[in-house]
Amino acid sequence: MTASDNHESQVDRQFGARAADYVASAVHSSCADLDALAALCRDLPQARVLDLGCGGGHVAYAVAPHVRTVTALDLSQAMLDAVEAEAARRGLTNLDTRRAAVESLPFPDASFDRVLTRYSAHHWADVPTALREAHRVLKPGGRLGLVDVIHPGPPLLDTHLQAWELLRDPSHVRD
Repeated sequence: MTASDNHESQVDRQFGARAADYVASAVHSSCADLDALAALCRDLPQARVLDLGCGGGHVAYAVAPHVRTVTALDLSQAMLDAVEAEAARRGLTNLDTRRAAVESLPFPDASFDRVLTRYSAHHWADVPTALREAHRVLKPGGRLGLVDVIHPGPPLLDTHLQAWELLRDPSHVRD
């Protein structure tokens, strides 16, 4: 089994069975950071948007009313199924889903006006590669919106935080 397969399996185990909980989560469906990402898409009715590591789909739901299309991308098919069901319930016909790793995006160069991600980068197997991929699929002049947690800096605090994160969530890679 490759490291990528192992990581994908961990993501599926961690999130697949609880996909509906993430869609319904009050914590995940609100906050100023979600509004800030949505603001990057207002006044762009023709924009194509990619939501990397979409989780419960809250970024995609927030931007869909403002843009032409939103693609919600995630490793967990169960999560994507839950996002599709919620998008249909909300009448968001311009939202589609795609299963893929952020490190190998299945889209042509310059496909999106905005690439957004919220609280998923700490689950990515290779952040630099994922960011290069995000840049590759952005149109010239496009914008990346990224919200995530960061480590506290000092090695002792960083080690403590990473240990707790891994105990709490085996799909966690690094803050």
